[in-house]
Amino acid sequence: MRAGQIGTLEGCCAVAAVACPLNGTENDEILRFFEVVAGEVDEFPTGGARAMWSPEALRSKDAEAAEYELRVRNEVQNACSVLQQRLEAELQR
Repeated sequence: MRAGQIGTLEGCCAVAAVACPLNGTENDEILRFFEVVAGEVDEFPTGGARAMWSPEALRSKDAEAAEYELRVRNEVQNACSVLQQRLEAELQR
C-alpha cells in the first residue's frame, strides 16, 4: 500500500485477512484498525461479483469506495508505517 502496488482498501482487507496469528501482540490496536477498514468496505463489489451488478450500481458503489478511500488513505498509510516499524523491530529481536 505504501508503495502503491496495492490499493488502500484492498490492502486493508489483505492485512485484516492475515491479522489473526498476530493477535495478542503489541500490534493488536493497529491490526484492529485494518480490520475496521476492511469491515467498512465489504459492501463494495470486487472481483467476479462485479459482473452481477448493474453498471449504474457499480458507478455509485465505485464513487462511494473512492470517497471512503480518500478519507482513510492518510490514516492507512500511517498505520502501515507503524506496523512495518513494529514488525521490523520484532525481527531484530
